[in-house]
Amino acid sequence: MPSLQQALRVFEQLGILPDLLKIGQPVSGLCYLRQDGTLIGRNDMSGMAERFGFPTMMFPRPELMNVLLSRIKKGRIVMNKRILEVAQDTQYVIAKCADGSLFYADIMIGSDGAYSAVRQRLYLTEAAKGVDIPASDRGRLRFNQFALVGVANLTGTESLKDLSGEASDLFVTVSDKLPYSTWVMPLKDNRIGWGIAGNLLTTQVHDEANFKHSNWGAEYVDEAIEQVLELPCPLGGKFSTLVKATDRELISKVMLEDKCFSTWHGGRIVLLGDACHKLIPFAGQGAIQAILDAVCLSNLLSELPSNRQQDIERAFEAYARIRRPIASAAVDTSILMMKVVSGKTFLNNWCRRLVFNMPKFLYNRVLDKMYAGRPIAYFLPAACLQGTTPDSTPNMTAYPNGLPVRHRRRIQRNMATRDASPAADGGKTAEGNSRSRSCTGSTNASNAPTGLDAASGPPSTATSAAASNAHGSSSGKGNDVVKATGNQRSQRQKQRLVHGSKVTFVATSPSDVSDGGDGDGDGNGDDSQDLSPHYFVAGRSFNQGSFHRGAKPRPRRPSQSGMQTQ
Repeated sequence: MPSLQQALRVFEQLGILPDLLKIGQPVSGLCYLRQDGTLIGRNDMSGMAERFGFPTMMFPRPELMNVLLSRIKKGRIVMNKRILEVAQDTQYVIAKCADGSLFYADIMIGSDGAYSAVRQRLYLTEAAKGVDIPASDRGRLRFNQFALVGVANLTGTESLKDLSGEASDLFVTVSDKLPYSTWVMPLKDNRIGWGIAGNLLTTQVHDEANFKHSNWGAEYVDEAIEQVLELPCPLGGKFSTLVKATDRELISKVMLEDKCFSTWHGGRIVLLGDACHKLIPFAGQGAIQAILDAVCLSNLLSELPSNRQQDIERAFEAYARIRRPIASAAVDTSILMMKVVSGKTFLNNWCRRLVFNMPKFLYNRVLDKMYAGRPIAYFLPAACLQGTTPDSTPNMTAYPNGLPVRHRRRIQRNMATRDASPAADGGKTAEGNSRSRSCTGSTNASNAPTGLDAASGPPSTATSAAASNAHGSSSGKGNDVVKATGNQRSQRQKQRLVHGSKVTFVATSPSDVSDGGDGDGDGNGDDSQDLSPHYFVAGRSFNQGSFHRGAKPRPRRPSQSGMQTQ
């Protein structure tokens, strides 16, 4: 149940805020209770809308994902892909999947979780080039905390408490003796979100390449649930009522690792979300930090003067420079809140009483520090600048002194060229049709370049490219390759720069994704006038951002000697 306070302005820009307000439950306060149900303290959240423009809200994750997915065109998400190899040179990044399909793109965004396969391959390649990867980045993830999360559906049963109010408190119960704390939050439609967070019996270390989220100790799940069944529920009754009203198969098990990596990018590959900073959920910053990464990165990509590697690396360096300190502070805050909420020492108890009974003026100072940064997407229509607290978001640009004159002139020339061309208006004249792309079939081992030696180079294509989590299924259907004819390449040479770009996302669960590779959802693969290059995102979940603008030069053939294989 993520809270997305800092991202609501971006969602307003995207036009999905009304849908989110329908599924979200406003939070009026945070109540901290002892094991016997007595109150430790309460932090009032009722003034968030006035101070920051929007109330603090809790969203059921499945419904949040459905809203986000509803805005992505069919064909942009490719299912059932498993990356075997990744290669890049100064002109392209290429992914080879287990089914033999190859994907080419200008950049690759690794958003595939804490055990990121993209990150592992990136570090191997960068180390081979002589780049110093810190030992902390190469180390294995350690954890001794876990969380169980579920949503109890009380429809048709006696409700524990009247849940019809417009806003609800989030209740956190701190156990005096048990190594667990519980979280309870009323949701809409007579549902209650709940969670159990606590310590594992022993600290464990997992190899990123072999760890499977679905396999970690079922004994910990059963033990944790059994020990909290008799705890009082803040809404009445016992905690067992919530557990019994929850589908056992839908109880999520989450390992609570925490780490902020130092290396976020290399060449044409960049990391996002948990792949570069893993947070524990005690400060409610996990999902929001990934979204803020996407906003920052998309803003930087929207101002790219070209797709030359030096321009891309400059954007990636700015992205890491802007986001890494903020993400690192969020990791530290999460660890501190975990100790305050779950710690058993005298100092932890003293901190709990202090934090949960903080004076209003001091609590507002803390909120200003946490939520004052509320970024917007520069390339979308402006959001309503609501809230009395000034926005302290850093300027998200790789060119703080403005784009160089040569870049501005180049973009202006090519914008004029694009606007004057029939393709820019979507018109399909006889000349335009003669220059349209031709679809040649699926990219498999029989009709695609074999291996990643790039001896023959990629096809002259601006095809959608994709990648996925290393733990995904190896089966699936590849995208169609869209080749450019000689006339099309000639048009690219004349036009030089074409604004507008697409993103193809990849997930690892089954789907009926196939529309001929053109991304318009009609199944015929006839996106003949789309000359824009493509980015691709390797993702384990659907919380990636979308990039809408960029200035790119025509595709170039990578050199045989310049390709590096990961």
